[in-house]
Amino acid sequence: MKAVYLFDSKQTQCRLRRSLEFKMHFHHQVEVVYMLKGECTAIVEGEEFLLRSGDILTVFPNQIHEYKDGKNEEFFIAIFRPETLPDYRDLFYNMVPVNKVYSTENKNELLLYLARKMPEMYEKENRYKEAIYKGFLTAFFGELFSFYELKKAKSADMSVLKSVLLFCNENYLNNICLEDASESLHVSKFYISHLLNKKLGISFNDYVNSLRITDAVYLLEKKDGGMTEIAQKCGFNTVRTFNRAFKSVYGVSPSKYKRENIDINNE
Repeated sequence: MKAVYLFDSKQTQCRLRRSLEFKMHFHHQVEVVYMLKGECTAIVEGEEFLLRSGDILTVFPNQIHEYKDGKNEEFFIAIFRPETLPDYRDLFYNMVPVNKVYSTENKNELLLYLARKMPEMYEKENRYKEAIYKGFLTAFFGELFSFYELKKAKSADMSVLKSVLLFCNENYLNNICLEDASESLHVSKFYISHLLNKKLGISFNDYVNSLRITDAVYLLEKKDGGMTEIAQKCGFNTVRTFNRAFKSVYGVSPSKYKRENIDINNE
């Protein structure tokens, strides 16, 4: 089964849910799951875990994962960009968990309280909701990381695929191409291309552009600059290239997307 890259225009998600099952995928956001009831099997980069009540799973950017065989589950899930939490950004990009699952047995009152309270707060209409949410999320990971063991994510310890994704994630704002990745990683460009298509079903350029488009949607939602400025900020050489890449994902141009999805919501 191929892993699917999930492009999501929402910069943050936070909710309580009852069905965790999801096909193999990856994204460059952080994903944290706190099982409150029931159980579900999680597979992260080929390693399988049975999540039970009280277990917390953290998936770092670009880690391939899936969920299956859920049974009466209730869980808290949050998905967000590493930049959402500046204090932990470098950890999310440069470290990986030694053990991906931390079992609280629901005895950590602070983590349990935050997991139940965040979705409730996130749905409320409050002009300071985003700041409050970031504060809750900062407290959650501050407490979690005091127990979570992390290790440096070194290229020597990673698969070629992970190294390629990390290279893209660190350099997508620059004018990079497949040859640049090949030279930097000392891996054949043909092998890189083959690996991305075989394992992820995506080309090198399409993955790089997906990272850029995520930033573009964020700027569009903020109404931060015109199309030329946004294209340049996100790593596109020209507006034409930006428009073509954006349309390949959304089916419309960035300007039309903004008119139909942003301006209407702000009337």
